[in-house]
Amino acid sequence: QIITSGRGLFPEELVDEFKHCLDQVPPDSFENVRRIVEEEIGGSIESVFDYFDPECLAAASIAQVHAARLKTGEDVVVKVQRQGMEKLMRQDMGNMLFFASFVHRLGFDLKIDQVSILREYQAQVPLEFDFVREARLIETVGSSIRRDPANALVEVPEVMPALSSETVLTMSF
Repeated sequence: QIITSGRGLFPEELVDEFKHCLDQVPPDSFENVRRIVEEEIGGSIESVFDYFDPECLAAASIAQVHAARLKTGEDVVVKVQRQGMEKLMRQDMGNMLFFASFVHRLGFDLKIDQVSILREYQAQVPLEFDFVREARLIETVGSSIRRDPANALVEVPEVMPALSSETVLTMSF
C-alpha cells in the first residue's frame, strides 16, 4: 500500500509490481467474519441482521466489507478488521524502516529521504486499525458536509455506534 501510493517516491517498476497486491487480496473466511462480528456486537448475526452477505463486497489488507440488512430493514455495510493484520503491519513497517536505514547508511542516493517517510507512515498506519476513530471522522466530516446546502446531493454514511467497535464498523449503505 505504501509503495503503490508513493509514485515519485519509489522506482516506477516497484510501484507497478506492487499494484497487483492491492486488488488481489483474498477475503477472510465467513467463519472468521461471523466470529469477530458476533464477539463485537455481543450477539448472533441473526439476532441483529435480517441478512448478512457471506460474500464480501471488497477485501483489502486491513479489513473487508459485507453488505447486510438490519432487522429494521435498513441496508448497511459492515467493515470487519482482519485479525492479526495490525501486528503484521507493524512488523512490516519495522522491517521496511530497518531496510531503508540500512540502505541510507550504505550511502545509496535514492533521491528522497525514505527513512523520514517511513517513520511518518509508521506513526500513521496504526491509526487505520482504529475503527472508533474512523467512525468519529465519518461523523465529523458528514456533519460538516450536511451543514452546507450546496452539498444537498452528497451522501455520507451514517455510523451505527451500537454495532461498531474498534474492529467492526457498521454504517448505512
